[in-house]
Amino acid sequence: MRKNELSYKSLKNICNPNNFKFETTDDLDSKDLIYGQDRGIKALEFGLDVEAKGYNLYVEGPSGVGKTMYTKNYVNKIAAKKKTPDDWCYIYNFEEPNEPIAVSLPAGKGKEFRDDMNSFIQDIKRDIKLTFGNEDFDKQKSLMQSSFEQKKNALLEKLNKDIGVVIYLDVDKDILLKRTITRRVCPNCKKSYSTITESLKPKKENVCYVCKSSLIQRADDTEDIFEVRYN
Repeated sequence: MRKNELSYKSLKNICNPNNFKFETTDDLDSKDLIYGQDRGIKALEFGLDVEAKGYNLYVEGPSGVGKTMYTKNYVNKIAAKKKTPDDWCYIYNFEEPNEPIAVSLPAGKGKEFRDDMNSFIQDIKRDIKLTFGNEDFDKQKSLMQSSFEQKKNALLEKLNKDIGVVIYLDVDKDILLKRTITRRVCPNCKKSYSTITESLKPKKENVCYVCKSSLIQRADDTEDIFEVRYN
């Protein structure tokens, strides 16, 4: 075993400083410095050369070996030679708030679109404030309210008159019961829906398509209360 023993001098590797062409390591370009990862580098470069969709890269390794730095630098190097990708803008979907609308725009146009929309919103806020705050609007509002009150009073006056007519509706009890217990209403905008009538079903189950509130069943839309009212 003594033939494998090393002297203390053999444990130290001495480099000749004259072999280096820099004063300090600060003069070196660190982006190309990654050691002992030749196989990983080849796999990274091969993976990034694959043009087909659906392929992804996952880089893993010990901390401090330079994998993140090298990967970013290499990706930036490749990206500089390729066409700039389109911008993607995600626009609020009023019908389905949880599903924004994705819009692809030429590179650089996404930022312009964002800035234009922000400017548009500020313009709208200013115009609304000016419109609803001037004297002409107040006059028009008063005229509309006066006209509405006159029409309402005229209608109420007609309804209060005794017309001497009784309307009798002959509807099957089971049909009425089914319609009652399957009725759903929006607690916010008061719109009514049905869980069985196709034309009255909500577009999204238990969600009001007008104001997006959750639908509820009225407390009096039960079979017991129906029986009391019907009898």
